Amino acid sequence: MTLHQCPLGREVTIRACDLDVDLRRKLDTMGLLPGARITPLRATHGNLVLCVYDGRLAIDMGLAKRITVA
Repeated sequence: MTLHQCPLGREVTIRACDLDVDLRRKLDTMGLLPGARITPLRATHGNLVLCVYDGRLAIDMGLAKRITVA
């Protein structure tokens, strides 16, 4: 399933990202890399707020559709 389909509050693990190299590198620096455990917290105004490690991060829903989780 993709990240935007994941139920809010459920911890998931990133499996793959269908992104170009530059965007993938940027997400890697923010902790969104394969194997990372994240929790979607809230969906607002086309954005998805995530708990990544000890912080929170908001990403666009279009980007969330390109991240595969399990």
